[in-house]
Amino acid sequence: MVFSGHWSSPPDPSITMPSDGADLILIVPVHMDDGLGITNSMPLYNWFINELCKDIEVVDMGPVSLYLGIHITHDRTNRKLLLQTSSILGT
Repeated sequence: MVFSGHWSSPPDPSITMPSDGADLILIVPVHMDDGLGITNSMPLYNWFINELCKDIEVVDMGPVSLYLGIHITHDRTNRKLLLQTSSILGT
């Protein structure tokens, strides 16, 4: 299941809009008890995690490098994500 949110104004006063003028975006794929938060705003991410923690236990494991057998590499300089399955990596 994938949950997504898109805001043209902040959902909470603690959140600022991105400096590039873009809308706020949050995408959360969930499989069983594993979830992944993808966003263009760390304040939005922090707000979202704090809201979740009001109702469920959340363990934030930091920046992702592996999710459901998919290896994730960030190339922030070129604004790219590389997704590789284990079969591509030969493991």
